[in-house]
Amino acid sequence: MSSVNHAEVDSQRWICQHCGYDLRSHDADLPCPECGIMLDRRMDLPGAEARAKRGVGFMVGAIVVLPLLPPLAFLFMYLGVRNHGYLNPDRQPYRVSYRVRQRRKLVAVLVYVWSAEFIAFLWIDELWPPFMDWVGFGA
Repeated sequence: MSSVNHAEVDSQRWICQHCGYDLRSHDADLPCPECGIMLDRRMDLPGAEARAKRGVGFMVGAIVVLPLLPPLAFLFMYLGVRNHGYLNPDRQPYRVSYRVRQRRKLVAVLVYVWSAEFIAFLWIDELWPPFMDWVGFGA
Protein backbone atom coordinates (compact mmCIF):
# COMPACT_ATOMS: atom_id res chain seq x y z
CA MET A 1 0.00 0.00 0.00
CA SER A 2 1.44 3.34 -1.05
CA SER A 3 1.56 6.24 1.36
CA VAL A 4 1.61 8.84 -1.43
CA ASN A 5 -1.25 11.31 -1.29
CA HIS A 6 -1.97 11.88 -4.99
CA ALA A 7 -4.14 14.96 -4.36
CA GLU A 8 -1.25 16.62 -2.50
CA VAL A 9 1.23 15.65 -5.22
CA ASP A 10 -1.06 17.12 -7.90
CA SER A 11 -1.58 20.32 -5.91
CA GLN A 12 2.21 20.72 -5.53
CA ARG A 13 2.49 20.92 -9.32
CA TRP A 14 0.70 24.27 -9.16
CA ILE A 15 3.00 25.72 -6.47
CA CYS A 16 5.86 27.85 -7.74
CA GLN A 17 9.02 25.85 -7.11
CA HIS A 18 11.05 29.02 -6.47
CA CYS A 19 8.90 31.12 -4.13
CA GLY A 20 6.04 28.80 -3.04
CA TYR A 21 3.25 30.97 -4.50
CA ASP A 22 -0.02 29.12 -5.24
CA LEU A 23 -0.57 29.33 -9.01
CA ARG A 24 -3.76 27.24 -9.34
CA SER A 25 -5.86 30.30 -10.22
CA HIS A 26 -3.39 31.62 -12.82
CA ASP A 27 -2.98 30.83 -16.48
CA ALA A 28 -0.23 28.26 -17.05
CA ASP A 29 1.31 30.44 -19.78
CA LEU A 30 1.91 33.39 -17.45
CA PRO A 31 4.91 33.71 -15.11
CA CYS A 32 4.55 33.67 -11.34
CA PRO A 33 3.38 37.10 -10.13
CA GLU A 34 5.69 36.89 -7.11
CA CYS A 35 9.05 35.96 -8.63
CA GLY A 36 8.49 36.11 -12.41
CA ILE A 37 9.52 32.47 -13.05
CA MET A 38 7.45 30.39 -15.46
CA LEU A 39 5.48 27.53 -13.93
CA ASP A 40 7.27 24.19 -14.17
CA ARG A 41 4.58 21.51 -14.28
CA ARG A 42 6.90 18.53 -14.46
CA MET A 43 6.44 15.85 -11.83
CA ASP A 44 8.36 16.27 -8.60
CA LEU A 45 11.44 14.13 -8.15
CA PRO A 46 10.16 10.78 -6.79
CA GLY A 47 10.89 10.39 -3.10
CA ALA A 48 12.31 13.90 -2.81
CA GLU A 49 10.07 14.94 0.09
CA ALA A 50 11.01 11.88 2.18
CA ARG A 51 14.71 12.25 1.34
CA ALA A 52 14.65 15.93 2.29
CA LYS A 53 13.07 15.12 5.66
CA ARG A 54 15.58 12.33 6.21
CA GLY A 55 18.48 14.66 5.37
CA VAL A 56 17.33 17.20 7.95
CA GLY A 57 16.89 14.40 10.49
CA PHE A 58 20.40 13.08 9.88
CA MET A 59 21.90 16.56 10.27
CA VAL A 60 20.01 17.23 13.51
CA GLY A 61 21.14 13.81 14.73
CA ALA A 62 24.75 14.66 13.83
CA ILE A 63 24.55 17.89 15.82
CA VAL A 64 23.01 16.19 18.86
CA VAL A 65 25.30 13.14 18.84
CA LEU A 66 28.60 14.96 18.26
CA PRO A 67 29.38 15.55 21.97
CA LEU A 68 28.68 11.91 22.83
CA LEU A 69 29.84 9.81 19.88
CA PRO A 70 31.86 11.74 17.29
CA PRO A 71 32.24 8.79 14.86
CA LEU A 72 28.46 8.33 14.75
CA ALA A 73 28.07 12.09 14.21
CA PHE A 74 30.38 11.86 11.18
CA LEU A 75 28.22 9.04 9.79
CA PHE A 76 25.03 11.06 10.31
CA MET A 77 26.60 14.08 8.66
CA TYR A 78 27.71 12.01 5.67
CA LEU A 79 24.20 10.60 5.27
CA GLY A 80 22.63 14.06 5.57
CA VAL A 81 24.94 15.55 2.95
CA ARG A 82 24.43 12.55 0.69
CA ASN A 83 20.65 13.07 0.77
CA HIS A 84 21.27 16.76 0.10
CA GLY A 85 23.29 15.93 -3.02
CA TYR A 86 20.62 13.58 -4.36
CA LEU A 87 18.06 16.38 -4.30
CA ASN A 88 19.83 18.38 -6.99
CA PRO A 89 17.28 20.78 -8.52
CA ASP A 90 18.71 20.28 -12.02
CA ARG A 91 17.84 16.59 -12.32
CA GLN A 92 15.90 15.83 -15.49
CA PRO A 93 13.05 15.14 -16.31
CA TYR A 94 11.78 16.00 -12.81
CA ARG A 95 11.60 19.17 -10.78
CA VAL A 96 12.27 19.79 -7.10
CA SER A 97 9.37 21.37 -5.20
CA TYR A 98 9.53 24.51 -3.09
CA ARG A 99 9.33 22.57 0.20
CA VAL A 100 12.22 20.33 -0.82
CA ARG A 101 14.28 23.37 -1.81
CA GLN A 102 13.63 24.90 1.61
CA ARG A 103 14.76 21.71 3.33
CA ARG A 104 17.90 21.63 1.16
CA LYS A 105 18.70 25.13 2.38
CA LEU A 106 18.10 24.01 5.97
CA VAL A 107 20.50 21.09 5.52
CA ALA A 108 23.14 23.47 4.15
CA VAL A 109 22.75 25.71 7.21
CA LEU A 110 22.91 22.69 9.53
CA VAL A 111 26.20 21.63 7.90
CA TYR A 112 27.65 24.99 8.94
CA VAL A 113 26.22 24.62 12.45
CA TRP A 114 27.70 21.13 12.75
CA SER A 115 31.08 22.35 11.49
CA ALA A 116 31.11 25.22 13.99
CA GLU A 117 30.19 22.80 16.78
CA PHE A 118 32.98 20.44 15.75
CA ILE A 119 35.56 23.25 15.69
CA ALA A 120 34.30 24.46 19.07
CA PHE A 121 34.77 20.99 20.55
CA LEU A 122 38.31 20.80 19.17
CA TRP A 123 39.08 24.24 20.56
CA ILE A 124 37.63 23.44 24.00
CA ASP A 125 39.57 20.18 24.09
CA GLU A 126 42.80 22.10 23.44
CA LEU A 127 42.05 24.60 26.21
CA TRP A 128 40.82 22.02 28.68
CA PRO A 129 42.35 18.59 27.88
CA PRO A 130 40.13 16.53 30.21
CA PHE A 131 37.05 17.89 28.40
CA MET A 132 36.55 14.79 26.23
CA ASP A 133 37.99 12.28 28.74
CA TRP A 134 34.60 11.48 30.23
CA VAL A 135 33.53 10.18 26.82
CA GLY A 136 36.64 8.10 26.40
CA PHE A 137 38.22 9.99 23.50
CA GLY A 138 40.77 12.01 25.46
CA ALA A 139 44.48 11.40 25.74
